[in-house]
Formats: sequence, structure tokens, C-alpha cells
Amino acid sequence: RGMCRNLKTLQLQNSLVKFLPDGEEFKNLRELQTGIGRLIFWRLKNLDLTNCPVNSTVENLLFPLALSSITSIKAVGAGLTGAVPKLKDAEEMVDGKHTNLTFPLAESLLMLDLTGNDVAELRGLPVSPNLGRVLLRENR
Repeated sequence: RGMCRNLKTLQLQNSLVKFLPDGEEFKNLRELQTGIGRLIFWRLKNLDLTNCPVNSTVENLLFPLALSSITSIKAVGAGLTGAVPKLKDAEEMVDGKHTNLTFPLAESLLMLDLTGNDVAELRGLPVSPNLGRVLLRENR
């Protein structure tokens, strides 16, 4: 359960690695607390989960990464379902209080590839001048 503080690229494509934790560990990831100590991947810029069995919602994938400054996320054919969560002006509980905030991921993301999944809605797609490429081909 160590922190990957210097990892810049994580390529898990075509592997059977279980990227998301479950149970209590996942619940802990969803609890927002201020401070950089909560970041899992401090310097991660590129994440490739193509054909990796994430098998969860888009929200469950993006929310734990929302405090990071990732520039590229590829999750092609990763078994993702549901809606892209709101990452800008989102109402969340932070340190036990309701707060409207914009996650760093909403500003840093340059490319999001969710091709070949079951993405149903884009209501939370980050609208940022930096976001240059969104791929959603072959979603059901």
C-alpha cells in the first residue's frame, strides 16, 4: 500500500491487474480530505488501462484520481459503465463539510479515451480549454 510518488506513466493495458480496490479501501479513497498526503499518484501524468478489467463505473475510476494532475487517461474496453462524473463545480463533502470545488483533474486532463465501454452520459465531462481530445467510440 505504498505511495507511488515519482511514477509518471502507468501502463496496465491488456493485463489482468485489478486497478480499483474494493470494500473499505475503496470507501477510504472516496473520502476527500485536504492535504497532499491523500494523493495516491502524486506525479502521474499518463494512465493506460486499455483492456484492463476495471469493470466499474466511470465515476469509480475518475473520482479517486480527481485530486491528481493526470493529463491522459485511456480506458478502452475496460468494462466501464454509467456517466462521466462532474469534476468542475462539484458539490462534495470535504473534511466533513459540503463544498463546491473543481478537482485538479478537470483542469489537467488533455485526453480522455473511453472507447468500447458502456458510457451513458457526459454531464460531468470537464469543460476546460486544455481538454483537447475525448474519444467515446463504440459505447453502447
